[in-house]
Amino acid sequence: MVKCTLKSEIFDCLMGKARLSDCLLRGYSSIIFKDDSVIGIGHSFVPCGEKCGETGVCKRKVLQKEFQCQFDFYEVCPIIHAEMSAILSCGKLENCAGASLYLLGINQHDMSVYQDAFPCSLCLRHIILVGITRICIVQNEYSYHEFLLGRDGFQ
Repeated sequence: MVKCTLKSEIFDCLMGKARLSDCLLRGYSSIIFKDDSVIGIGHSFVPCGEKCGETGVCKRKVLQKEFQCQFDFYEVCPIIHAEMSAILSCGKLENCAGASLYLLGINQHDMSVYQDAFPCSLCLRHIILVGITRICIVQNEYSYHEFLLGRDGFQ
């Protein structure tokens, strides 16, 4: 893991997209860069049906309360993750080979940046599948943590 500097335009774009998230709790956004160009951009959203932000009800939180547990219940969440949204926006998936993915997560209540954001296991599998070789977890307006992906996992 390497800590790197970040251009403010990237941070501003990621923050703007993360604020569009349909999730009541977390806002995520992602940008995919290749050869100094943006080839994909996305945020977490509900593609169809009732949005949690519209109903004010998080199905996962309801189930956690009902079953009195901290189990995640991800399968009931209708959100498309920012990473998947960005990958899908690239057009041809071959375009992603050798690209970098920047990920930003924010708390929807106070807009603070999650320092421990990271792709879930399903998104990570897709990131590797399309050939993205670098994941950059945005920490603040000025920096991010970089993870390199190789054939044997993280380098």
